[in-house]
Amino acid sequence: AANPNHELFLKAGGQAILHWGTLKSIVAQVGDDEANDKAIWLSEVVPAWFLDTPDDPPIPVEVDEYIREILYNDFDAVCEDGTALDISTRLCQMYHDATHDAQANLQTYLDSLAVKQMASLRLDAAKDNGTEDTAETPTLVAASTPAQPPVPSDEVSNGNQAEDDEWVTVSRK
Repeated sequence: AANPNHELFLKAGGQAILHWGTLKSIVAQVGDDEANDKAIWLSEVVPAWFLDTPDDPPIPVEVDEYIREILYNDFDAVCEDGTALDISTRLCQMYHDATHDAQANLQTYLDSLAVKQMASLRLDAAKDNGTEDTAETPTLVAASTPAQPPVPSDEVSNGNQAEDDEWVTVSRK
């Protein structure tokens, strides 16, 4: 049977990644379904990585390196704004909470996201005069309030690297 604390961590950690402002900016900049699918995959693979070695979970700098490597290899993005370390630190805290009898913190986080999502859906429905189906699967490019901790404003720019490939670089203003 699956460990309910691990399941709660996988859900909370995945949601934290999906609500990470930098990732949402990268996905919006790339602007295609494949980037959205990769972001969902990222939200599954990073938290699952913690469970690979439960007795020796990764530390924030290792998670930061792992996330930035995935962004580089799978999104053609370079994250230089420091938020990868911020989200990595948050994930490490969430894992600690899940494994040290502080699961209520994870549930509170998920509950706060649900409240924000419902408020956003109500605003969207009011804006659309109820003509749009608000029950469809949310995408990462939809605007929402960033998850805790607050993500600083990011500047996203397209820059040409050594070749003529388009890369997304995220850096502080």
